[in-house]
Amino acid sequence: FTNSLDTWILLEKIGYFSYAYASVFFFIVTWQYIGYKDIWRCKLTPLMFIVPSITILLLWMPGYQSLMMSNFYFDTSGIVPTLVYQYGIWGYVHTINNVIFMFGSLVLLVISFYSHTDTRKKGIQYLLAGFIIFCIWNMLYTAGFIPLWVFNLPFPLLLFSILMSIAIFRYNALDFLPMARNLVLEQI
Repeated sequence: FTNSLDTWILLEKIGYFSYAYASVFFFIVTWQYIGYKDIWRCKLTPLMFIVPSITILLLWMPGYQSLMMSNFYFDTSGIVPTLVYQYGIWGYVHTINNVIFMFGSLVLLVISFYSHTDTRKKGIQYLLAGFIIFCIWNMLYTAGFIPLWVFNLPFPLLLFSILMSIAIFRYNALDFLPMARNLVLEQI
């Protein structure tokens, strides 16, 4: 690919466009899925996007990137060279924000599991299993038990995607028709 440190830093910044907002959107989808009040009409919903938006701004504003991440270098001790950096103070704020929203999503999925009928429980079990595998993998990676050269996201995302596909196509776990029906009825 490339061994230019500047190119790798640029790619890391681009990756944060999706990473910064992923946990918030997963929480919103889970909230809507289990049938709570329409979250988009809540006046507090925009507050969920404050930390991810500040994260993106800090990454792209010259002179403020060090609040998010700094001390970049290549780790060439593994099979693949890896970009390594240290989090700044805002990097920890961003991480805590992600953990809060992912934990909230987990709680909502567990509530959904116990409140649905037996036919939907099997699909929700697969969703929970994929979600838990993804979270455990990230915790192990963050704690340093998985080497830096192992790409963090592809393996757990593959497992999560397979389990999510089984849940969706075999057990109709993400049947959004009730959500769509509620939205249509509210508009009438």
